[in-house]
Amino acid sequence: MTMRDPRTSDRAQDSDEAFRAEIRSFLRDAVPADIRAATRAHCLVTREQAARWHRILHAQGWAAPGWPREHGGTGWSLVRQAIFREELAASDAPYIENLGIDTIGPTLIRHGTDEQCRRFLPGMLSFDDFWAQGYSEPDAGSDLAALRTTARREGDCWIVNGSKIWQSLGHWANWALLLVRTDPAASRKQDGISILLVDLRTPGVTVRPIRYINGSH
Repeated sequence: MTMRDPRTSDRAQDSDEAFRAEIRSFLRDAVPADIRAATRAHCLVTREQAARWHRILHAQGWAAPGWPREHGGTGWSLVRQAIFREELAASDAPYIENLGIDTIGPTLIRHGTDEQCRRFLPGMLSFDDFWAQGYSEPDAGSDLAALRTTARREGDCWIVNGSKIWQSLGHWANWALLLVRTDPAASRKQDGISILLVDLRTPGVTVRPIRYINGSH
C-alpha cells in the first residue's frame, strides 16, 4: 500500500511518485549489508550501526525528515515523510528511534531560543549527540504530574535530584530533555514543573540499561 492523497492534483501525485523513485533508487545500494540483514531479521541495530546509518542519511541531507530546511532538515511535506518511511521499510532499512530528531529537535525549533538551536541542533543532525526524554519515573508514568525529580537553582547551575525510568535508548544518550519539579510548594501538582536540557556525562549522573528477556534494552 502506498500513500495517495485524493485531495492533491495529478501533477503533485506525479511529483511524489518521482520522489518515491528517488528514495527507492538511493536505498537500493546505500544500506550497509549488516544493517539490512539486522532489519530484515527484525533485530535491533547497535548504536554503532545506528550512527553509521544516520550519517549516511545525513550526508544525503535526509537525517531530519520533519525539520524545516533552515534548520538542516528536508522541509518535506507529511506525505513525503510518509513515503520515506514506506520506502525505508520496503528496503529493509531501519528507521532509528531518535528522540533528538523526532521530538526534541522540533521542540527546540518551535519553543527554544536561537542560541539553543545553534548549540544543540547540529549535534542531533550529525549523531554526535544522542538524546533521551527524561519524563517517566518509578512512581510517575501516565500521571506525569506525580513526578518527584527536583531541580534547585544555585548560582548559574541547577542541582538535580531524582530518578527516571523507561527512557527509550537512554543508555545510548549523552543528553536528555528532563522534566523536573522546580517549585515543590506549588498549590497544584501540575504546576511548578520545568524542562532542563541535561548533559548525561555530568558527574553524579548514572545510567543503567534495563535488559529484557530477549537481550535488548
